[in-house]
Order: sequence, then C-alpha cells, then structure tokens
Amino acid sequence: FVFQLLPADAADRDSCWYGFMCRTQHHRQDHAKKLNHVCRPTRGNP
Repeated sequence: FVFQLLPADAADRDSCWYGFMCRTQHHRQDHAKKLNHVCRPTRGNP
C-alpha cells in the first residue's frame, strides 16, 4: 500500500534494517537514497 505512494525509483529499493528509526539516513545522503526507510525496523530497538 505505501509503495503505491512512492516514486518508482524509491519503491524498488531494498529496505534498511532500521527502517524509519534509522539515524544514518539523516546525515548520509548516499545511504538515504540507496535504501527504503519507509518501513518498520527489523533490527535495533523498534
């Protein structure tokens, strides 16, 4: 459902293990662009 709202290039990304809780996405643009962060965390402290 959420992927329908994302641009095609974003919907095809692998999910980041830390999802929306990922701190790296805020200070590393390459990491933010490479992985999907519109998902629930699968590692770390959800």
